[in-house]
Amino acid sequence: MCYDILWRRGLHPEHEDAAREAGMRRAITARGRMNDDSWKGKSRMKTFWIGLAATVAAGLLTLAPSPCPGHEAGTAGGPSPVELAAPDTPRLAIERARAEGRIGFEEEILLKAYSLYAPEKLPAEYRRPGHEKCGTPIAREIEGALAALPADVAAEIVKMRARPVCDTYFETTHFRIHYDTSGDDMILGWPDPTYRDAVGVSAENSWTPVRKWFPCG
Repeated sequence: MCYDILWRRGLHPEHEDAAREAGMRRAITARGRMNDDSWKGKSRMKTFWIGLAATVAAGLLTLAPSPCPGHEAGTAGGPSPVELAAPDTPRLAIERARAEGRIGFEEEILLKAYSLYAPEKLPAEYRRPGHEKCGTPIAREIEGALAALPADVAAEIVKMRARPVCDTYFETTHFRIHYDTSGDDMILGWPDPTYRDAVGVSAENSWTPVRKWFPCG
């Protein structure tokens, strides 16, 4: 193309090679300048994105909340993440009172027995909307403490833990399930034993994990 344009302008043929070479040099120079500008543009864009990423990261670090003094997870004097997430329960309220010296060992066990077996007897200051997912650890604690309690306190707890007086019962491999067959407390659906049998199956299904988490002995 460079040759044709120059020839139409009247350039002598003997200068054809020189003209072509000069045109090629100009074209190469132009392409080189374009490539150089393109590289500089890419470099500036890369620098921009790196700077933006660093600015965002610094902003996030600035906005991140710092732990309050005395409440760092896993440190003495501060609650653990589990305690922060768990709802307040009567057991936690009772144990706080014991830790603060407001009640003694005997009252702690008695209050825990109330919370588990007779919640209507639990004083209002220890009632909480939350509840324990499993009462077995509290029951085992109470049972293990009976021998160390005064006779009258132990007798009150034993009475609360007594088996219910019902019309009858049936036994599974590990459980005895009491139920009524008449009156206001009649078992659901009786005389159809479907519900009664389902309770037995559920009790047995709970036996293995309970034994694993809270082994006897």
